[in-house]
Amino acid sequence: MNNLSDSMHNLMMFYKDKSCLVTGGFGFVGGHVVDFLLKSGAVVHVLDIDTSPERPSLINLKGLRDKISIITADITDKDTMEGAIDETKSSIIFHFAAAATVVEKAMDIPYATVMANTMGLVNVLDAVRKLDHSVYSVLFSSTDKVYGEAAELPYKENETPLRAIGLYDAAKMAADVLAESYAEVFGVNVIIVRLCNLMGPYDFNIDFRLIPKSMKNIYCEGQPPELYFHSLSHWRDYLYIDDAVRAMLLLAKQKKCHGEIYNMPGCKFASTPMMINDIVDKTAEIERRFDGGLANQIIDQGAKIVMGKAKHVVIEKQHLSGEKIKDAIGFVPEISFEEGLEKTILFYRSYFQGLTEKQATAQNPEE
Repeated sequence: MNNLSDSMHNLMMFYKDKSCLVTGGFGFVGGHVVDFLLKSGAVVHVLDIDTSPERPSLINLKGLRDKISIITADITDKDTMEGAIDETKSSIIFHFAAAATVVEKAMDIPYATVMANTMGLVNVLDAVRKLDHSVYSVLFSSTDKVYGEAAELPYKENETPLRAIGLYDAAKMAADVLAESYAEVFGVNVIIVRLCNLMGPYDFNIDFRLIPKSMKNIYCEGQPPELYFHSLSHWRDYLYIDDAVRAMLLLAKQKKCHGEIYNMPGCKFASTPMMINDIVDKTAEIERRFDGGLANQIIDQGAKIVMGKAKHVVIEKQHLSGEKIKDAIGFVPEISFEEGLEKTILFYRSYFQGLTEKQATAQNPEE
């Protein structure tokens, strides 16, 4: 084994037979964590407000329902959360559940966003507090948006002030502060992870997130990806989902990480126009293996600039320092942006065109 393989083997052995609760497990990030935990031999409990077999999710599409314990519940229900954490005898909790995982949706449900994104975490932490520290780790998924518009880049955990203004951003920031309080005052073993923009398969926020929405435009509607005029000057970090999952599982393993906050750095810092160009170019490159005509169409269409003003508070640049997480667990992204983008596009090509994974990755026999 190489060093990375050794590390992954040790990580899987740590989670073997442990009782793990994943809130929001039917979502994008939670689903990938569930998948890894199952491969590690963990006993996995998944709590979500929508656990229906019809919901597009990794758990349903990969046939994992029979391998997990499913709890249908609302994280804003304090008593239900306390009961779930107690009854599952959870050793490690991964908290991803949220009322809105994109800022546009948060604008439509402000009260629900605050209740879920702030008080949902409080309900988890208070339940853990009452269990007298029998929970080894609680990993809370926060966001780079809590920093708001910072004067200096990159954002650093212990130096950059929190300036969140947007509704989604502020609700997450409040959760961050309360998590620190529960760690300091009650000794709850919570770890806060501020995520950058993640890409990968099984992200079904298709109407909002850049890559899934672009894939829908190309493969379902025969239209170019949309580039909003107000996002022309935006810069964001991007990271492939497998690296993010590995980092979070490593953090939850380490006692020294309890009570700490970590940025999740990207493998690429890029402007939104750069990302759109990369999506178009990589999709056309992949499509040349299968359909030269469609590949040419993708290139010819390029991207469509959509006019209009943003309906929410816009952050121009978000960029995270990865120094602290590297020092703590040795984490650096292993999957390059190019490889991650290709894996992501191949999944959506398969999903939207109804192809099998084998068909989606096969080379065009005529080439």
